[in-house]
Amino acid sequence: MLRQKLADQRSPDELAVVQQNIGDAHMRLGEYREAAVEFKALLDSPARRGQQNDQLVKQLLDAYLGARDYEQATRFAAEQIAANRAYQTILGPTITNEAERLKDPESALRLVTLALKMDPPLDATFAERLRKVQRGLEGKAPAPPATEPSG
Repeated sequence: MLRQKLADQRSPDELAVVQQNIGDAHMRLGEYREAAVEFKALLDSPARRGQQNDQLVKQLLDAYLGARDYEQATRFAAEQIAANRAYQTILGPTITNEAERLKDPESALRLVTLALKMDPPLDATFAERLRKVQRGLEGKAPAPPATEPSG
C-alpha cells in the first residue's frame, strides 16, 4: 500500500507529515471516518510520543464528530482529558460547539447525553452549555439509548 511505500522511503517525521496531510485531505472531502483512521494512527505512532499533540487531538475529535461517531468522540475526549486536564480548553468547546451547531435534534441529544456522562466530566461551563442545549431539545427528539462512553 502507499503508506507502506512511504514508510519504507521516508523518515518517521516525514511520514508523520504525509499521514497528517492524508487525514486533512479526507476531512476536506468529508471522509471523516477515513480521516479518523489516519489521525488515530498518527497519534498512536511511536514517532509522536513526547511531542505536542494538541492540534492532532483536536483533528481526531473533529473527525469523530464529523463521522457522527459520538460514542468514540466522547470516549476519546474523556481519555485525553484524564491524561491531561489542559485538554478541557480544547475539547470542551469542540464538543459543545458541535452540539449547538447540529440541526438534527436526535443527533444533538445523543451527543449531549454522551458528553454529560463523560468521566472525567467536562468543566462546569461546558456542561452548563450542554444542559442548555438539552433543555432546548426536550420533546424534539426521542431519548437516545443509554450507552455510556468508557473513560
